[in-house]
Amino acid sequence: MVNELLFLSHIILMLGALVGALLLGEHALVALIGLCGVLANMFVIKQIGLFGLEVTASDVYMIGSVLGVNLLQEFYSRRIARRAILISFLLMVLYLVLSQMHVAFVPSAHDMAHGHFRVLFASLPRIIISSVVVYLAVQRFDYYLYGVLRQLTRGRWFVARNMVTLTMSQGLDTVLFTFAALYGIVASVGAVMAFSFMIKMGIVLCAAPFIALARRLTQRFGLDVAIQPARIHLDGRSLGNTVTSKNDLDPAHPELVEGPERKDGMRM
Repeated sequence: MVNELLFLSHIILMLGALVGALLLGEHALVALIGLCGVLANMFVIKQIGLFGLEVTASDVYMIGSVLGVNLLQEFYSRRIARRAILISFLLMVLYLVLSQMHVAFVPSAHDMAHGHFRVLFASLPRIIISSVVVYLAVQRFDYYLYGVLRQLTRGRWFVARNMVTLTMSQGLDTVLFTFAALYGIVASVGAVMAFSFMIKMGIVLCAAPFIALARRLTQRFGLDVAIQPARIHLDGRSLGNTVTSKNDLDPAHPELVEGPERKDGMRM
């Protein structure tokens, strides 16, 4: 019962931090996404028991990073969301390299921590490498899926869009990571995937009220953005009150500006 209470508190703290970072601005949200990526790979090797199931302790961080990218797309721009994915991936690679360098140092005769660091950072390379690669693949998948749904729904059904993308991205994450990291190691790959996906869906359901809260708070504090991006000419000239350049164009939709438009007509 202790693990279950900690797990619920963990979810609330992580989702609350995402909402708080959103209100603080894009830089805070990008930083939190990068932190989630590093923590997800640090704790992926720890197994915990939840509701009688054996799962990893990093699922909350993975879902938090994906939801953070969705919030960046919704309230800032797709360009910033792409940058956040790249930054988080580079931070994860840097963490892996630096942690291995740390373990490679020869400890002194009086050191008492090297053995613990070695256990933590020198885990199975297959698991860690699989986690990093799957993280990038899932983030890219969610990024494009969320963009497509946002266009199809014309910016409506904010909570539903996030629930759909989180569910599909976590399903992909579960399948890819289980096969890449655990195939041939665990007795039943299917059972591991089923149990892991059940836990992730519980986290996604808990995220729904926080997603709705994010929308309400951005509206309340005047941080909400226009649902439909403004259109511009390909030569960078503005239409209406919006001024931008070709550098802000979305490669997938070159006729659309990525950045949100404020009420005063300026581009955020």
